[in-house]
Amino acid sequence: MATTATKTAPTGITAKAAQSYFSRKIGNTTFVVSVAFNEKTTDSMDDKILRLVANDIQQGQEVEQKCG
Repeated sequence: MATTATKTAPTGITAKAAQSYFSRKIGNTTFVVSVAFNEKTTDSMDDKILRLVANDIQQGQEVEQKCG
């Protein structure tokens, strides 16, 4: 499966906002992805990743309890 990545923004997006978009074509489908960061955050990337993992684990446990 071939993929290509380009840094293009959707029409009507300002130059500064365009830095937070990228597109990737996979097969005949082009995905336009927006990336956003809070510049005033006090969390490190490690904090964010650990929180995501913890949330995934918790959600998995909740699903197991419901499905039993």
